[in-house]
Amino acid sequence: KFIPDKEINLLENDILGTAIYVEAIRRIIENPEIPTPYTIGLFGSWGAGKTSIIKTLKDIYEKEK
Repeated sequence: KFIPDKEINLLENDILGTAIYVEAIRRIIENPEIPTPYTIGLFGSWGAGKTSIIKTLKDIYEKEK
């Protein structure tokens, strides 16, 4: 089975097993106790799902508008 080389929404199809990181980053972003500004680094090898994590977060926040 091949995994396509394009970003996916991990809440709909978590074939990479990285949806847990989406929720962790979302909790960090929405935590009012964390002083701002801050930077979140997302590190991983090629194909690890970094772009999919960002796309999923973007989709979540766009749906909330």
